[in-house]
Amino acid sequence: EKANQSISTTGRTRLKQELLNIADLSGDQKLFASLLESEIKSRPADIRTICRRCELAVEQNDLAALQNWSSTLATQGAVGQAWSQYYEALRLYLEAKGNPGKLQIAIAACDRLAAIKPSWGRGLVLRGMIEQSLGNLKPASDAYERAIDSGIADTAVYERLIAVLERQHEYANAEKYLSRLESWLPFSQRLT
Repeated sequence: EKANQSISTTGRTRLKQELLNIADLSGDQKLFASLLESEIKSRPADIRTICRRCELAVEQNDLAALQNWSSTLATQGAVGQAWSQYYEALRLYLEAKGNPGKLQIAIAACDRLAAIKPSWGRGLVLRGMIEQSLGNLKPASDAYERAIDSGIADTAVYERLIAVLERQHEYANAEKYLSRLESWLPFSQRLT
């Protein structure tokens, strides 16, 4: 406590963030959750930390916690509302477990998210995943392509897009994205 008082506010914030990172990297999800929740209590408007808590809920497949923390985000202005819509759509997708009726509800949540942030890469990837789960290959590939065009540089998204394009027999388009992916992958990854 005495040491804590001698550290500046900026230093204290950095120290707390480092503790969060260490707990996250250690794999101790219970400690990580506890530290995140403590940080949220001390800084309730910190959207980044609330989002980290949502991500942990996803990792733990704790959909009730995800719904709770998503609701917390909804109270944090326009940015928080966008994140809340994203996590709500993600929760509905995870909850659906392939059930077409429930996946349609997740699509509706994606539509609400798109009304707020139409070109948001994360939302587009989620839309693509849901459409792909429904077997709607063209809407899935369109969503993945828009996500990549928005700046998403995630190999998993490229892989999903390429797989969907190949299932649609769009081999030239799939090759285009495969070339783009290979151009920024480290050489060692290209060999595997």
